[in-house]
Amino acid sequence: MIKHQLYNILALTAILFAVMACEENEDFLAFEEANSNITIEGYPAYAAEFSLLDQVVLPVKAPGAQEIQVIREVTYTPAGADDAVEISETLATLSGPEATLTSSIAEITKNPENLPPSELGAVSLLFQVNVNGQTSFRRFDLEFFDPLTVEAPEEAFNDSTILVKYALDNENATISNVSVFLRDTTQGEFSTTPLKTFTSTEDSLEVVIPAEAVVAPGGDI
Repeated sequence: MIKHQLYNILALTAILFAVMACEENEDFLAFEEANSNITIEGYPAYAAEFSLLDQVVLPVKAPGAQEIQVIREVTYTPAGADDAVEISETLATLSGPEATLTSSIAEITKNPENLPPSELGAVSLLFQVNVNGQTSFRRFDLEFFDPLTVEAPEEAFNDSTILVKYALDNENATISNVSVFLRDTTQGEFSTTPLKTFTSTEDSLEVVIPAEAVVAPGGDI
């Protein structure tokens, strides 16, 4: 019991000395607010998912900054390697204090291995400004998704007709057309001429399942 009280006394004494030190020196462990608080309009979490068809469009504000440097940071693992590699290089330099970054996903994610975004470890953009000799940073994390979804029956009979639906989820991309091609056997090639070409981001078409002479029961199209 006496030993426990002695520890408490020593702890309180240490705290008291720390408080006195802070009072004597007001700059002790002082933290100052950055001269420029970088914000990205519409993305308070500083992270977002983008369709693989989209452009990355980010409105940036950095009060007091004449320039906003944007650095792309990409982590990937080369084929056959155990350790990841990180790319860190300037993507763009924008005129501040307000600007909009517009970039293709291919430009942001390009890498020597030509790995698609789905095979990269991490992708982010680092926004950096210098105001009154002080540098401020803001990291923005990106993830990507396949914008195309297709609905069709898992099984069908030969010589029957099925309905296939598709939809594209995109925001900043302009879709000129969507073409649908047929491959009537697993090992075959896709048709050179599309079954149908659409100009809308959501539609459906009827597909005639080939006869048994073309695709035997249990086969795939």
